[in-house]
Amino acid sequence: MSFFKNTCEITLIIGVHSGAVEVAEVMFAEGRIPEVLSCARETIKNYSPATRESEASEIGRAVRSALAVLQRQISDSRHSSKRVRVKKAFVCFSSPWVLGSTRVVRLAKDKSFTTTKKMVEELIAAERMAIMKVPELANYRIIEEKIMRFKLNGYEASDGVGKHVSEFGIEVYFGAVAEIALDAIEKEVHSAFNHRILEFSTLPFVAFTIFRDLPNGDNHFLSIVVGERATDISIVKRGCLLEAISMPFGTGHCFDAIQDKLNTTASVARSFFKLFVEGRAEEGITEKIKLALEKPHLQFKALLGESLNGVSEEFFIPKSVYISVEDGLFPWFAAALADLGSSRVVALPGQNLSAVAVDKSVLAKFIHSVSSECDIRTLLYSLYIHKLYIRR
Repeated sequence: MSFFKNTCEITLIIGVHSGAVEVAEVMFAEGRIPEVLSCARETIKNYSPATRESEASEIGRAVRSALAVLQRQISDSRHSSKRVRVKKAFVCFSSPWVLGSTRVVRLAKDKSFTTTKKMVEELIAAERMAIMKVPELANYRIIEEKIMRFKLNGYEASDGVGKHVSEFGIEVYFGAVAEIALDAIEKEVHSAFNHRILEFSTLPFVAFTIFRDLPNGDNHFLSIVVGERATDISIVKRGCLLEAISMPFGTGHCFDAIQDKLNTTASVARSFFKLFVEGRAEEGITEKIKLALEKPHLQFKALLGESLNGVSEEFFIPKSVYISVEDGLFPWFAAALADLGSSRVVALPGQNLSAVAVDKSVLAKFIHSVSSECDIRTLLYSLYIHKLYIRR
C-alpha cells in the first residue's frame, strides 16, 4: 500500500549520518522525477566520553536545529506554487548508527508441506525475536525486515508462498538502530511538523536498491558509500544484499589532513582536495597535498582490507564496485581501491576491478536538486522512496 494518495506530495527527508544530519523538502509527483526543493544541514558534535544518552541527545539537537532552518526556508518560499505543507516524513540512518545483516531462516520437515504467508510471517517473527535476544542488540529496534529471496528445496526463488516443498528457506535483511536515537528523532519531527515518522530506513539497503537497478547494473557488486566520518560497505551477490559493514573512514579524514598540512580552513582544504584530484592544483600545493594524503591513503586501504577480509572467507568479493562519494572525489577513492586489490592485501581481482562512480552527475538523470550542497545520500534516499511508492 502506498503512503502517497495524491498525485503530488511534499515529503520530509532526514538523513542521520556519521558527522551531520541533513533534512530536505522533496517533491514527488507521478510522471516526474523527484525534486529536492530545499535542504539544511547541521553538524553532529562529538562529546567525550560519549554515552548512548549523550549521542541520542546530540542527534536530537542536530535534527531540531536543521529542521528550524528548513522551516524558515519553507516559510520564506510559501508564496511559491510548488510549496505545500509537509505531511510525511522518512528517516534514513547511515554508519555508524546502523547494524545490518542478512539472516537465513530455514524450515525442514520429514514430509512435504505447502508454504503459506502465515508461515513466512511466523518464521521471520521467530528470527526477529532471536536477534533481539542478542545482548549487544538489547537497546536496538529493528526498523527494516526485507525479504531478499526464498529457497525451495535448496533452489533460489523470488516467490515462496503456496509452494509444495520439504525444505524451505528465507533470506531476510534486518536493519537495526538504537532505540533511544529513534525516540529522539520522532520527538523532534513531531514537535516541528506535528506528525509522526512514517518509515525508517538504513543506507545499506537504500544503496543496494538503487545501485542494483542502475542502467547496465550488475547483480554481483560491492557498494561503497563514503560519508564524512564513516563509510557504508555492502556486499551483493545474485541480487541479494548479504552483508553490511561500517568503516570508520570518510572524506573528512582527507580534508583534516590537508587542512593541517596547509594550515588552512576546512572549506579551503575541501576545495584544494578537489583541485588536486582533478589535476588542477598548483605544483607547490600538489606536492604538499600528496604528502598530506599519504596517511589517509594507508588508513583507507588498511580499514577497507580489514573490513573485506572479515567476510571474504564466506562471501566472494565481487569485482564490480559502485562508489558513491562527494562530487569530484571518486578518482582518489577508486585509485586507493585499485591499489588495495593489486597489493593483494585482500582477495580483490586487481586489474579486473571495475569501479563505477555513482555521484550527483550520474543521479542527475533521475532526480533534480535546487541546491548544489545537497548530500548525495539524500538524493539516493529520495530515489529509493520514489521507486517504492511513486514509480510503477
